Amino acid sequence: MKNLPKNKVVLIGGNHHNGLNLARIFGEYGIRPYGIIIKDRQKCYTAKSRYWEKTWVVENEDAALKVLLAEFPDEACKTVVIPWSDGAAAKIDQNLDLLKQRYVTQSIAGKTGAICKLMNKMEQVDFANKNELPVAKTWIYDFEQQLLPDDLCFPCILKPVTSFEGDKKDIRKCDDIDSINECIKMLREKGYKSILIQEFLRIDYEFLIFGCCGFDEAYIIKKNLRIWEGTASYGQIINIPQINRMGLRILQILEQIGYNGLFDIEMFMVKNKIYLNEINWRNSGADFMCLGTGVLYPVIWYLSAVGWDSSSIPHFSSDENQYQMDEATDLRHVFFGELTFKQWNKERKKTQSFSLSRKGDNRPKRIRYRKLIIEMIKRIVKKNTH
Repeated sequence: MKNLPKNKVVLIGGNHHNGLNLARIFGEYGIRPYGIIIKDRQKCYTAKSRYWEKTWVVENEDAALKVLLAEFPDEACKTVVIPWSDGAAAKIDQNLDLLKQRYVTQSIAGKTGAICKLMNKMEQVDFANKNELPVAKTWIYDFEQQLLPDDLCFPCILKPVTSFEGDKKDIRKCDDIDSINECIKMLREKGYKSILIQEFLRIDYEFLIFGCCGFDEAYIIKKNLRIWEGTASYGQIINIPQINRMGLRILQILEQIGYNGLFDIEMFMVKNKIYLNEINWRNSGADFMCLGTGVLYPVIWYLSAVGWDSSSIPHFSSDENQYQMDEATDLRHVFFGELTFKQWNKERKKTQSFSLSRKGDNRPKRIRYRKLIIEMIKRIVKKNTH
């Protein structure tokens, strides 16, 4: 048995494999986490992992905060809180002064609202420019304005201004003024008050830097090999000096502003030039790659946060033979795309990290695969009736 801290850990976020694999990462290390799961109408597969000590399933972030304020009142050691969704990260940051007496959680220099400010994508553009990190040309457009920016370039991307108030499904590519006006009308009807307009970059590939910093640094860099409707479904560790240097530089910048927590940074390679796309101030949806690489950065951050040594855990991986797959999402390339099952299965066999499959903890996987089968049937029926 490991000698482990007495501090409890609470994980908070939506019904997503992000939280499922956080539970596995801690559980397999020997720490049974508590989970506050913000559930939509889907069956709550995240709560079905065998590694949870206890879970609460709640309807929104306000209800999640109430659970935090009601539970763990008399702990001898502070409880550590880790968010895995943007909404949960924002709610914690907005209530930092309420929580920090009893909990250890992420922050920027311990200031309430500082993370929320940098969740605003225009603020991130200013942050990137200030720190000489290349970003696409960006404008913010308030729907009350009459005229679009004069220097707009095409094609461009329309996206929500903040990650916790919008939906990735509402991101749109526009090729001309008419398509922008049409998208703005649609987004206005959905309740948006403003939108971010960003230059469309013809990227060579997208890569992700994710991990933790503050108490200790640990991170993974992976290239997205396949994406399905905006979601990365298959990826690989990359070890490219130019990208590794950029990763270290960004870590230094985050630490300079006093960021202490987990992060997920989306970046693009465009003609041998690196562009920052977005910083997510929470645990990464690619966290299941921890299980294949052994870089257990959430555990590293937890141990370091409570003053324990984490040096026995790998803090980085340069092994380009490490692959990761979000199976239920990636299978859509077979059923609805152009990938053959033979090729998919060949790549599955060389993959070490899966978002759903985990020996001894496959109940969540069965629930997700049932959902995929239902989706397949619906698509086939729809196709045959048109």
